[in-house]
Amino acid sequence: RIMSKPGQVQKQSDPQVKESKSKRRRKRGQGEGSIYKRTDGRWAAAINLGYQDGKLKRKIYYGKTREEVQNKLIPALDKVQKGIPILTDAKQLGEFLDTWLTDVVKPSVRPKTYCFYHDHVRLHLKPALGKKRLEKLTPADVQKHVNEMLKSGLSPHSIRHAIVTLRVALGIAVKWQLAYR
Repeated sequence: RIMSKPGQVQKQSDPQVKESKSKRRRKRGQGEGSIYKRTDGRWAAAINLGYQDGKLKRKIYYGKTREEVQNKLIPALDKVQKGIPILTDAKQLGEFLDTWLTDVVKPSVRPKTYCFYHDHVRLHLKPALGKKRLEKLTPADVQKHVNEMLKSGLSPHSIRHAIVTLRVALGIAVKWQLAYR
């Protein structure tokens, strides 16, 4: 303690107290996500994506170390800040195509057009790309499938129709925020 004036006492800062305070982790601000250690020993980083249908949606990333999950969290926060949707539901392309056919195509087109789309999905898209996760589908996957259809002897006209069907369906997936460009 240092006496500056009679009756007043100033506290002298203890170097050990400063050292322990600096070792503590600071509290993360609002919108920065959460990082915590789970009971099974793994680390988790969570980010709030807002409310959908009255429920709070969160995306959680897992890793073995704190640094690993922090490195996964940084790009996710960047996407949120840029307004790019973060996908929370892992849906396969085949499941989405079935949903798209029943919810979007069937009520809005003539029966013959629906059959046209349904046949292209059933014969050309689902067998080759149906198991692929929607958010992991790449242009390279589609091109590989186009090349396989050409090798199998399918006409370019049929291939074009299958690709148009896929393009229309993926446009709806982007609109529904199940995939991004």
